[in-house]
Amino acid sequence: MKLELELKEAQNAYGLLYGQKETARKTVLSNAFDGFDAPENTRLTILETSIEFQHFDGRYANTLARLSVDTAYSEDYTQKGYEGGYRFNSGGKEEIKFLPAMADFITIASEKIDVICKLFVDIDLSFGPKMIEARKVRDAIERELREIDNARQQAKKDAILDLMKSDEGFVPVIAKPINGYGWPRSISLTMKWDWEIHSPALIKVVGQSASGKSVKVQVSRKNYDGSLHTYQVETIRMDNLTSFINREVNLRDKVESELEKFEIQQGLLL
Repeated sequence: MKLELELKEAQNAYGLLYGQKETARKTVLSNAFDGFDAPENTRLTILETSIEFQHFDGRYANTLARLSVDTAYSEDYTQKGYEGGYRFNSGGKEEIKFLPAMADFITIASEKIDVICKLFVDIDLSFGPKMIEARKVRDAIERELREIDNARQQAKKDAILDLMKSDEGFVPVIAKPINGYGWPRSISLTMKWDWEIHSPALIKVVGQSASGKSVKVQVSRKNYDGSLHTYQVETIRMDNLTSFINREVNLRDKVESELEKFEIQQGLLL
């Protein structure tokens, strides 16, 4: 729980910095076009790395002109900078009346782009180190949580395999959605490339090859009357059994995380 709270704080800290950087960029673009006079039924829309001169046609906005601040690198890719990207939509008869305003927009864009690009670099230099550090803190907590979760899942997988090797055997989970829609959820065990046993009721490992690449399993399945049908002992690839265990753990995690939505019809959650 403590790590989850720390992660949330780290994510919030990184998100706050990202939001401040975005706001700084938008402010640069807004200030650059402070003197632009937008005609009636038009507006300037400011995004993080672009500004658009738009005309409203009913419910929709059509872009008449656009300036984007695009990432650019030196020839040897050792230095990062920015350059302007321009779009000018001459359009049809509706757009023609806005040509003077579009020309003013492009003129301002071409005159201010060098200053805009320089300020974008300054913003990067100001926020870059803080964002890198915040990202490191966030990533370290996420990595630790992943390691804990991986250890938890591995413990479940080991416990399932141990049960399979025991005299009692392992009973897979079958969970039916409580809302009444959909089939019961269960995992099939692949015996051979052309043979699967659906919804097994009991799995026992009764032997293993010296190399560990194959195992002997005894699988039982419930008949319609509730009785068990036990198949003959079969040798299957260990990969098939491992795949079954992995998917069984995923199903159990799903059911466990939404326990109120399922009815356990077979097996116990570990």
